[in-house]
Amino acid sequence: MRKFLLKDKCKALYDIGEDGATIFFEIWYSSADTKIRATAKNTAREMIDRYEAHLSKIRGNKKPSDVFFDYLFMARCRHEMDEDATSMLEVLDEVFKRNGFKDTNKLLGVDVAKIDDVPMEE
Repeated sequence: MRKFLLKDKCKALYDIGEDGATIFFEIWYSSADTKIRATAKNTAREMIDRYEAHLSKIRGNKKPSDVFFDYLFMARCRHEMDEDATSMLEVLDEVFKRNGFKDTNKLLGVDVAKIDDVPMEE
């Protein structure tokens, strides 16, 4: 999976997004096997680093809420792995404030009063 995500200058990783980076965190988080955990953590770190660098270059071309959630999920991974998430938290703070995401209607793109009208598959 690592080779697949990294081939062609990380095309698959960038197409998949933060899920491609954080899936290895989930393996690290849930495995009881020490060898699997070590490999998964190293791969998670590598994929998150690569995707964070990519996202910093393209974030102006993505919906602000997508940028917010990409950074949020990766920051959680860094925190859980006892790694520094400061740069991600700074981006999160800036995106949150600039886009008025204190208003969850803006963050989620749905008026809370109409939440029951949103189809389950969304």
